[in-house]
Amino acid sequence: MSQPFRFVHASDFHLERPLSIAADAPEQFVSLLVESRYRAAQRVFDLALTSRADFLILAGDIVRVDRAGPRALHFLHSQFTRLAEQGVTIYWAGGRSERQSPWPDDLPLPPNVQQFPRGPAQQLVHYEDGQPLAQLVGTSTVNADGSLALDAFAKPKAAAGDARRGRAGLFTIGVAHGLLANDRVAGKTPLDYWALGGRHRRARAKVVRRGAEKPSNGAALPPAQAIYSGAPQGGSFAEQGPHGAIIAQVDEQGHAHIQFAPTDLARFRRARLALDATLSTAEVEQRLEARLETELARAPGHALLVHWIIDLVGSTRAAWAGEHGQAELLAWLQRTFGSRTPAVWSIALEVEPSHISHIAPPEMAADGTLLADFLLAIDSFDSGGSEIPWKALLPESLHGTPAGAALARAVDGATRRKILEQAATLGRELLGGEEAGQ
Repeated sequence: MSQPFRFVHASDFHLERPLSIAADAPEQFVSLLVESRYRAAQRVFDLALTSRADFLILAGDIVRVDRAGPRALHFLHSQFTRLAEQGVTIYWAGGRSERQSPWPDDLPLPPNVQQFPRGPAQQLVHYEDGQPLAQLVGTSTVNADGSLALDAFAKPKAAAGDARRGRAGLFTIGVAHGLLANDRVAGKTPLDYWALGGRHRRARAKVVRRGAEKPSNGAALPPAQAIYSGAPQGGSFAEQGPHGAIIAQVDEQGHAHIQFAPTDLARFRRARLALDATLSTAEVEQRLEARLETELARAPGHALLVHWIIDLVGSTRAAWAGEHGQAELLAWLQRTFGSRTPAVWSIALEVEPSHISHIAPPEMAADGTLLADFLLAIDSFDSGGSEIPWKALLPESLHGTPAGAALARAVDGATRRKILEQAATLGRELLGGEEAGQ
């Protein structure tokens, strides 16, 4: 049995990278985006206090000082001091940003900030009221190719004055920045939680323990977890969906219960929908407005940056689908929704023939979201893949009926592809804002 505790895990602030957008966006929207990384980072520090965390973990790429300038230094130093005043310790493992431009020596960090050095992982024990609460093993080493320096954890070094893991075992947290090959980590180091940075979208990696020391009572070790917290604020259309930090509550049995806490102010969305070529411009505008309301409902209180992709269904070439019509639709979206609160700024609008070359992009495979699972399942039924179990998908009321038999017959390749594309489009609309599985 051990004392329960709570910590917040965050990474990849990138305060040196303000979000950029086309100059024709409304002034208040541009101002929001310029400030969004700082305001999202502020929310992380607020979260450490409001969640009553025992400590905060920063897993690298917080700031590249030479590109961020004095403002970032003043901001971070003031936030570190604010947490120091409330007795919250910060454990900071550097990433590539810190390696390229470290914190300046002439601005000493507050005493509550513990920076892990480069080289072999350093072992620290976090104390609460004089009692050891948890153990942290971290390094600021990042391999040249950006991968996680797992070798640094082979023989961690205890910091002076800190006790090593006892027989009963302290909950042990590994802290590092870098990417894992095949999203998998294995080793003999008995780490219970890997607090990782280096991926801007939150994700889980698989942990395989080998030869880890078991508790003295002979009980099985709790399942270990490896979590990329993701950036507090998304920075591009490659970083869609909610962004924030992780709150981990560790119970008496050493189980870490993970909760995602959003901190972002603006979200990037690729909105894809299928529209029939016979629709009028007014009807298309109605469909776009309805989709925007859905997107706003998925992200209440957040500004949205939207890249529209319209799959044109049908052989008729609609006027709104031409180059001039697309430009007019985009201008209408920007004019109608750009100044509302929260604002929606449409970056681009494209009309394509109804054909999706890759229903599930390869990079989605490790996302762990319902949308990724859904699209990967559709891919398995794509041309050359598994046969679609039409009969099993029919409602029972149609079983054994002529209509059911007709529906269950195999379809030709073109029809099959069209059905799968329509299912994928519908899935994107219904599941596009979901990331709970990460």
